[in-house]
Amino acid sequence: SAAVVATYLINSRYTFGAGGRIGPRGFGLYLAASLGGLAINLAVYGGLVLAGLPPLAALAVASLCALSFNYLSYARIFRSAPGSRRG
Repeated sequence: SAAVVATYLINSRYTFGAGGRIGPRGFGLYLAASLGGLAINLAVYGGLVLAGLPPLAALAVASLCALSFNYLSYARIFRSAPGSRRG
């Protein structure tokens, strides 16, 4: 989707300082990490709602879990990029 491409470009250039130098393989890893974050978000949210947590609280916890997973995954992907400021 356009959102994944946009966040990839923003994260690559500004957040992690890779300057767009991770190439197609890196984008594939970024996409896989994004889908992993989506799966975590949905699984945690569904599990917590089924366990009886109010939906808003479940959403907050699930979002925090997915955000943490995504950030750590993205940092690992961009850290390995040539010229990265974080590597």
